[in-house]
Amino acid sequence: MSVDPEKIGIIAGSGQFPLLFIEAAQKAGRKTILIAHCNETSDDVANAADEVCWVKLGQLGKLIKFFHSKGVGETVFVGAITKTRIFRDILPDLKGMTLWNKIDAKQDDAILRAVAGVLEAEGIQVLESTCYLK
Repeated sequence: MSVDPEKIGIIAGSGQFPLLFIEAAQKAGRKTILIAHCNETSDDVANAADEVCWVKLGQLGKLIKFFHSKGVGETVFVGAITKTRIFRDILPDLKGMTLWNKIDAKQDDAILRAVAGVLEAEGIQVLESTCYLK
């Protein structure tokens, strides 16, 4: 995978934080490559990004393939995912299901750490979500 240092991946949930992050990253000269979650991420957020891929919860393989195809080497998690959807609306692909089955404690922080670990192993560094908001 060839990494484009101008691009930053954004894994977005709901709320205003994803939009604020996109605006700040674009002001810093970064091209924003968005993973938008169906039934969570707003159209306003999706429309603000330079490129977007819509995924369902658990489609980790699709997310990684999209980031690799766009040359994304850095990403952030921004916004919320409704907790009940994590258990009700999850439709994992093979990579997502493999990870899901490895997570013992299905709590927010454990899930995020596990996803971050997979992303890092795939060559995608996970940054602090406040990196452009300081």
